[in-house]
Amino acid sequence: MNDQLVDRVADIVSRELRVPRDSIDLSTTSADVENWDSLGHLQVCMAIEGEFGLTLELDLLPELDSVEAIVRHLDAG
Repeated sequence: MNDQLVDRVADIVSRELRVPRDSIDLSTTSADVENWDSLGHLQVCMAIEGEFGLTLELDLLPELDSVEAIVRHLDAG
Protein backbone atom coordinates (compact mmCIF):
# COMPACT_ATOMS: atom_id res chain seq x y z
CA MET A 1 0.00 0.00 0.00
CA ASN A 2 1.23 3.46 -0.89
CA ASP A 3 2.60 5.01 2.34
CA GLN A 4 2.39 8.57 0.96
CA LEU A 5 -1.28 8.06 0.15
CA VAL A 6 -1.93 6.65 3.62
CA ASP A 7 -0.24 9.70 5.16
CA ARG A 8 -2.24 12.14 3.02
CA VAL A 9 -5.54 10.48 3.90
CA ALA A 10 -4.62 10.26 7.60
CA ASP A 11 -3.70 13.96 7.55
CA ILE A 12 -7.07 14.84 6.03
CA VAL A 13 -9.00 12.71 8.52
CA SER A 14 -7.05 14.22 11.41
CA ARG A 15 -7.59 17.78 10.20
CA GLU A 16 -11.28 17.42 9.34
CA LEU A 17 -12.21 15.56 12.51
CA ARG A 18 -9.93 17.68 14.69
CA VAL A 19 -8.10 14.79 16.30
CA PRO A 20 -4.36 14.35 16.86
CA ARG A 21 -2.58 13.07 13.77
CA ASP A 22 -0.80 10.37 15.78
CA SER A 23 -4.19 8.85 16.64
CA ILE A 24 -4.95 8.15 12.96
CA ASP A 25 -3.40 5.30 10.99
CA LEU A 26 -4.33 2.81 8.30
CA SER A 27 -6.48 0.76 10.68
CA THR A 28 -8.57 3.72 11.92
CA THR A 29 -12.30 3.36 11.28
CA SER A 30 -15.25 5.64 11.87
CA ALA A 31 -16.06 3.61 15.00
CA ASP A 32 -12.67 4.56 16.48
CA VAL A 33 -13.12 8.34 16.28
CA GLU A 34 -15.90 10.05 18.20
CA ASN A 35 -16.05 12.95 15.73
CA TRP A 36 -16.42 10.60 12.75
CA ASP A 37 -20.20 10.84 12.81
CA SER A 38 -22.40 11.54 9.77
CA LEU A 39 -21.37 15.20 9.58
CA GLY A 40 -17.70 14.36 10.13
CA HIS A 41 -17.94 11.71 7.42
CA LEU A 42 -19.26 14.25 4.93
CA GLN A 43 -16.48 16.66 5.87
CA VAL A 44 -13.85 13.95 5.34
CA CYS A 45 -15.34 12.94 1.99
CA MET A 46 -15.57 16.54 0.77
CA ALA A 47 -11.97 17.16 1.81
CA ILE A 48 -10.88 14.00 -0.03
CA GLU A 49 -12.66 15.26 -3.14
CA GLY A 50 -10.96 18.65 -2.88
CA GLU A 51 -7.51 17.27 -2.12
CA PHE A 52 -7.54 14.71 -4.92
CA GLY A 53 -9.63 16.64 -7.46
CA LEU A 54 -12.33 14.01 -7.86
CA THR A 55 -16.00 13.44 -7.22
CA LEU A 56 -17.08 10.55 -5.04
CA GLU A 57 -20.30 8.83 -6.03
CA LEU A 58 -22.99 9.15 -3.35
CA ASP A 59 -23.61 5.40 -3.21
CA LEU A 60 -19.91 4.87 -2.45
CA LEU A 61 -19.75 7.18 0.58
CA PRO A 62 -21.02 4.68 3.19
CA GLU A 63 -18.24 2.26 2.17
CA LEU A 64 -15.51 4.82 2.86
CA ASP A 65 -15.73 4.36 6.61
CA SER A 66 -12.05 3.82 7.35
CA VAL A 67 -8.67 5.16 6.37
CA GLU A 68 -7.94 1.86 4.66
CA ALA A 69 -11.18 1.91 2.64
CA ILE A 70 -10.47 5.46 1.47
CA VAL A 71 -6.88 4.62 0.53
CA ARG A 72 -7.95 1.46 -1.34
CA HIS A 73 -10.52 3.44 -3.31
CA LEU A 74 -8.04 6.18 -4.20
CA ASP A 75 -5.34 3.66 -5.07
CA ALA A 76 -7.70 1.76 -7.37
CA GLY A 77 -8.88 4.88 -9.16
